[in-house]
Amino acid sequence: MPPVVVPPRDNNNAGPPQPNPVLTAYESYCRDTPLVTRYVLNVTVLSFSAGFLFSPAYLLANIPIFTIFKFQLYRIITSPLICTDILSLFFTFMGFMNHGVKLEVSNFNVVCCVDNIGTNPDYNMSFLISSFFSQTFYSSNQWGQHSLQYYSLH
Repeated sequence: MPPVVVPPRDNNNAGPPQPNPVLTAYESYCRDTPLVTRYVLNVTVLSFSAGFLFSPAYLLANIPIFTIFKFQLYRIITSPLICTDILSLFFTFMGFMNHGVKLEVSNFNVVCCVDNIGTNPDYNMSFLISSFFSQTFYSSNQWGQHSLQYYSLH
């Protein structure tokens, strides 16, 4: 059997190498996604990825015992950025890529950032107030007995 001869490759006519598809996708993501939306999505993905190593929810979530009694007020601002499961990550990307981009383009980056920073602590503060009052009222004997009698759980 005669040896197979491979013709030499002509390097002058090979053309440029094919672009990296991952790099191309990331560059288009950075080019097409506005700044605040991109940062929120990146932090959410980072939080989800960190969940494989440790629990970011324990460190950053708005847990009333830590926020009120240990005075860890940073939890009021960082709690919306936590993503613990793949379904939350999916819906975050669906919502932010559709509505977040439109909102940020129509209202500019600063207004969108102020809206997010302004509304999230409001919701978290209302959660803290309601959980504090419910814990205060239902931990006393009078309120606890009343709720047990009302729901027939005695």
